[in-house]
Amino acid sequence: MPLASADLTLASTRLDGGSPLESVGDEPDPDDEHLPFWPNLYAKFMAASYLALFVLAAVQLFRTVVHRHKIRSFRFGFLLVCWMWTALRVLFWFIVTLTTWPTWLSHLIYFLPNACQIGTFSLLILFYAKLVHRHRWRVLRLRFLSFCILANTALVLLTLTFSILMDRVQKAQQSDPTSSGQWDWV
Repeated sequence: MPLASADLTLASTRLDGGSPLESVGDEPDPDDEHLPFWPNLYAKFMAASYLALFVLAAVQLFRTVVHRHKIRSFRFGFLLVCWMWTALRVLFWFIVTLTTWPTWLSHLIYFLPNACQIGTFSLLILFYAKLVHRHRWRVLRLRFLSFCILANTALVLLTLTFSILMDRVQKAQQSDPTSSGQWDWV
């Protein structure tokens, strides 16, 4: 049996006896009440999980301020970045379940937590550099800190640029459905 006919034979068999064309590439039935439940439940679960982390980070930040610990410490910076990360994730999962926003804003809210994660890693690098160079830390502190701030700011700006470009690409594709997908709007 040639390979093409073997593929056809496998594609034409279904366990429930229905037509093979019904199962390949069909969209889900909009009248089926069970399909929207699972993605919505997943989004609500994720929003609740991130909301719990958001509250935990906020409580830790509050405790740090109330007990008069150092605000300019690695612990406070880490908690602040974690708080921003969870706030963006909560916002994203609530957006998924409740409303539709402009494309650039949805992309920004989706990808900006990655910049927060890299900010967390840069805090780890700063802390490690402080441990390694503890005798010269006062001299090197400004160099390390300025590099981390510059790199994280560049990442946030690149994320914003990417979000705006994706919005323009989507608008260009929607306005000209006959376009070949080339970036003729640039």
